[in-house]
Amino acid sequence: MTKASARKERRSHPRLRRVFLLTYVNKAGGIQRTPLLMARTLDISRSGVQIETRQPIPVESRLQMTIAVRDAVLAVRGRVMHVTAGPRGTHKIGVEFDTLLEEGDVGLASSAT
Repeated sequence: MTKASARKERRSHPRLRRVFLLTYVNKAGGIQRTPLLMARTLDISRSGVQIETRQPIPVESRLQMTIAVRDAVLAVRGRVMHVTAGPRGTHKIGVEFDTLLEEGDVGLASSAT
């Protein structure tokens, strides 16, 4: 089994590879740890999102995010599950949402191509 297929099997919801802008604050311990910061999505699903930032965010941090998806704005909260170094000083942050999004929230039913 390859790494890609092992990764694919543990995902419970399909990911949509789209770039959406978002803002976030780190609310670790219920206290705002950062100012309002901007990032972009690399992919998104009903259960989580992978974002690209210039700032590292510690694993287990609690994020409050606002994601601009087409004509809608989604307010979501989640927990940082993993962090990897990206190109040019960026960081790829995997966030699991506290609650599942509806399929229509990110157009997963109609835009999964």
